[in-house]
Amino acid sequence: MTLDARWIRRAHARAGIVVLPLILAGCAFLFPPRSGMGGSPAPAAESAPAASATVFARASSSRPGASLYSRLGGSDGISAFADDFLGRATNDPVIIPFFKGLSTADLQRIRQHVIELLCSATGGGCTYSGKDMKSVHARMEITNDTWNAFTGHLNETVTRFQIADRERNELVVIFASLKKDIVNR
Repeated sequence: MTLDARWIRRAHARAGIVVLPLILAGCAFLFPPRSGMGGSPAPAAESAPAASATVFARASSSRPGASLYSRLGGSDGISAFADDFLGRATNDPVIIPFFKGLSTADLQRIRQHVIELLCSATGGGCTYSGKDMKSVHARMEITNDTWNAFTGHLNETVTRFQIADRERNELVVIFASLKKDIVNR
């Protein structure tokens, strides 16, 4: 395989997981940096109940005409997904600087915004109460490398919850549209 083909495959895989920057925009503040931040998933991500992954596996295979929100397990599924993702993202040395100085209340608010955004974008009937992505990320100087780090963590969360290809593809479409408003360097 040539170098160009490998680059294209990696770029395609990372672009497919566009949910990560969205979460940074509104919710990645949930988990403060922890000691021993070596890029490994946060303890909260590791200790999430195994039942959450089962919720996704069961929900995604049921009711093909149901909303993406329902197929992802509804409120419980979306919340578990957001918690796992935020736990991973906020323990990555590339991403940690974006969360420095945030209070516990800031992190809680970001978590809530991520959940609202996912709920709203997947047809759950929620209303996103946060600012638009462009405004939130305007001064953050987010590069393609940062975007790729986020999307990598998103992909890890999608894999952990065993989200089916159909739902994964729908998430990719939702979040791919956000890159232009989030990456600004």
